[in-house]
Amino acid sequence: SHPPIKLLSSHGTPILGIMVNIYVARHGQDLDNANGILNGHRNEPLTDLGRQQAKDVANKMVKAAFTLSTTSSSSTALSAIYSSPLKRAHETAEIFARVLSGRDDDANQPANTSTSPNSSSIKIEVLDDLIERDFGIMTGQLTSSILEKCGEDHILATETINYFLDPSGAETFPDLIDRANRLLSHIQKIAEKD
Repeated sequence: SHPPIKLLSSHGTPILGIMVNIYVARHGQDLDNANGILNGHRNEPLTDLGRQQAKDVANKMVKAAFTLSTTSSSSTALSAIYSSPLKRAHETAEIFARVLSGRDDDANQPANTSTSPNSSSIKIEVLDDLIERDFGIMTGQLTSSILEKCGEDHILATETINYFLDPSGAETFPDLIDRANRLLSHIQKIAEKD
C-alpha cells in the first residue's frame, strides 16, 4: 500500500484536510522515445512496445488490487483517470482503463482517443497542466545532442538522464512547479466535490 499524499497550500498547511491518493504513471514508449528524440510537446503515438509497457503496468496494478470505482473508498480504487492532452499519455490512460475494467483483449491496439468511448465507467479527463515540459529549442533534437547544444554548465546529470536547465524557449523549473501546484489544486477541488 502507498501512503496517501496530503495536499498542502503554498504555505505548507493542509488544504481542507482531505486526503487524496494520487498515483502517477509515465506513458509508454512513443515514436520519439524510440528514435532518441526529445519530444516535449511533440505529439507522437505509442509504439507497439509502448502499448505493451502500458499494458504491463496496468496488469501490475490489477495484481496490486487496483480497480476502477467511483463509489469505493479503498485506497486502490481509482475514481478518476487524468491524462495529458498528448497522444502518448492519452493512449496509455486508455490502455489502463481497458485493463483495469477487465477489457484488456484490445489493450495492445492503438487507442482511437478522439472518437471511441472509454470502455470503463470512468471517463479519462484530459488536463492541460499534465502536459510534458516545453523543451524550447531542444524540442525535436536528439537526446545525444543535449550536452553539445546546452553546455555542461546548463545540465543536471543523473545516473539515468540529463536534465537541461534553461535552453531558449524552454519552460523553467519554477514554471513547472507553479503548473504542478495549479494541477494539484484543481484535483483537490474535484475531490472536494465528490
